[in-house]
Formats: sequence, structure tokens, C-alpha cells
Amino acid sequence: MAPPLYFLPKISRAQLAAGGIISREILRLRGLEAALADVQRADRDCALFDLTGPGPGGHSGCLLVACPGAGRDPGPRAHYAPDLQEWREVQKGEGGREKGDGGGLWIGLDRDLPPAPADLERRRVLPGYEVTLAGQSWTVPVIRDPQGGTGLPRDWTVAGDQVLETVKPGYRAAWEHAAETVALYFDPAAAAALPRLRAVELCIEALGVNYRVGVHEQNLLGLVDSENWLSVLAAAADVPGYLDLYRAAQQKKTELNANTNSPGPGPAAAASGSPGPAGCGPGTAPAAES
Repeated sequence: MAPPLYFLPKISRAQLAAGGIISREILRLRGLEAALADVQRADRDCALFDLTGPGPGGHSGCLLVACPGAGRDPGPRAHYAPDLQEWREVQKGEGGREKGDGGGLWIGLDRDLPPAPADLERRRVLPGYEVTLAGQSWTVPVIRDPQGGTGLPRDWTVAGDQVLETVKPGYRAAWEHAAETVALYFDPAAAAALPRLRAVELCIEALGVNYRVGVHEQNLLGLVDSENWLSVLAAAADVPGYLDLYRAAQQKKTELNANTNSPGPGPAAAASGSPGPAGCGPGTAPAAES
């Protein structure tokens, strides 16, 4: 399998990576800033090539291929090979709220080696739930559970005899936005009012914690659809963990009732429990907003 190739027409390698650092502004103008947030250094995070002859669309420009995971080689086809690749021009307006209409962009996929999840991994991949998207397994971490806990990395601050946890800055926006995801499962009014575009954005942000996935990649790979979007958001909100706790509580009550030969609590009382913070060990406090 091979990662996507990004072609930036009329941009040189020197412009894209002045001083060896990838220009965030050039990526932002093309709607790639979030997806390639951890692609920062030209000598470590990606392969860059100047195409002096005609590239996709007939222009010269710069080709960028992100190195999967922690600097793995992007593979033998990390170059322009039009006979082996399918190239698609990103049209203006495709990026949703982060359209990035300020520059041209083409994205190429290998015909024989389409991207697998491992080809889109970030430098750090967090544990989570496995969700099947486009026929492959993707890991979605718990971003925010019903109690405000999280599986995201957290800073620790000692305050008296307590340790306060705050989601690390690079993940904080995802944690804050995931309040909408939690409401989707525990507030029927919020679920009914969630626009489809916002649902896709939340799914992409959840996947984007572990993978270099944005709107452009979603449009090319067809990851999130009408059948799986709830599974993505359920994983991000730790709904499977909540259900496991609920089932365990129900089983315990059933066993107690059987042993004491007494009736159990009604449905309302049985449903009143809530899960503990995902990813937090005993004695840790839920992640706090800042």
C-alpha cells in the first residue's frame, strides 16, 4: 500500500520548505493544514520533489508525500508516475469550513496500492476502538466520555494534594468539540438537531487524531458514510465502554437478585449509572477544560 501524493502546482520545494520547515500557510491555503499537522520537517516527516516538467494539470510544481507513522519510508512509488496513479484536482469549495481556496492542489492515489490505515498514520497513534471504514480497520481513540474523561494525552499540574489533568494543547480542540459528540448519545434533542455536515466534521476530527485525514482524504477514500458515522462517534465518546459498564452492572444486579430471591430495581434506576473516565487509571481526575 502507498500513502497519498500531494501536488502543489507552481510551488517550488524551496518555497514549500524554506529552511527545511514545511510552510503552514501554503498548506492552509490548500486545506491541508489539519491533515498534515504533524508533517513539519522536510528531512524527517515527508519526501519532497520538484517537478520541473509537466505534472498533473500540465504545470510544474512540488510533490509532497508524507512519511507514514514515525518517519517510515513512504515506499518505492513516492514519485510522479502518471501511468500508475490516479490524479484528481481538488475543486474550490470542497474543503467545507476549511476550504483552502487560496492555491491549487492535486491528490494522487496508486492504482495498485491504495492507501491503507497504516499509510495515513500520524507520528503518534493512540489506542482506542477499532472501527471498520471502507473495508479496513481504523483505530478511533476515546476523545471525551460522558464524565469528561479522555484517552487523549494530558498535562499534570500538582495543586495541593491533588493532580489536575488538562488535555495537551495539540488535542484540546478535539476534546472541546467532542462535547457535541457526547450530547449526540445522551441528549436526544442534540441528536435530532445535528446537521449532516457537522456530523462528518466530528468524524473527520476523531479520525484525524490518529490519521492524516481531512476533508480531501474523506472525499477521495469515502471513509465516513451513512452506515458507519455513528460507529465513529460512538467510539470517540466511549459509548462501547459505557454499555459494557451498564451490562456488567445489570449482570451483577441479576446475580444479587438470584441470590437473595428479591426483585431488582426498575428500569429507571438501572439506567442511572454512568461510566468512569476512559483512559484514566484509578484515582485520576477527569480531564478539565482550560
